[in-house]
Amino acid sequence: MDNELYQEKEVLWDLHFGDGLLWIYKGLIFLLIAPAVRYSLALYLLIIPLYLSYKFIKKKWVLPRRGMARPRLITRPRNLFFGSIWGMIAAILMVGGGMYLTSIDDAGIWWLVWILACITLLVASWLVTALNYWDGKHPYHVLERIVVLILLSCLLWIEPDYNIVSLGLGAYGLFNLIIGLVQFIGFIRKNPVMLNEE
Repeated sequence: MDNELYQEKEVLWDLHFGDGLLWIYKGLIFLLIAPAVRYSLALYLLIIPLYLSYKFIKKKWVLPRRGMARPRLITRPRNLFFGSIWGMIAAILMVGGGMYLTSIDDAGIWWLVWILACITLLVASWLVTALNYWDGKHPYHVLERIVVLILLSCLLWIEPDYNIVSLGLGAYGLFNLIIGLVQFIGFIRKNPVMLNEE
């Protein structure tokens, strides 16, 4: 049974993250959030064309290499529902909390509370993701937590403001973009499209 569960995790990991495209998309979103926090929330509207581009690239370059006409939903509905709710809560607390605290003059102890809340969410997210998806091989989840904990720890020694928060979000986005591009290029090279499928 354990072997079947492990094989299922490998398949889930490969289908969701094996091409690296999701990390590229995630990285671009955070690179978009970075200036949005500092300049204008209207920049969030660019997430729509980013999402459409993600779906187009997935259909054009990824699915033909997997031998699929369209993606199949293999995530259990229960896991998908709770994962979506958890993601929304984490995003609101981490991004919204940081934006609010940079708007007030003396956040004081609330910065520490926010940092601890972010770390708690990251640890919980790590446990959930490792349980449901992670194949135990790819270093992404370990590296991601190291990067984020370093960025959050910096806030303990640097007085946060819009520029610092934006820089941190941008650094996290750049990390995802780089690791996603490396994964995507490797996926394209290892999985050529068959001549009769072009």
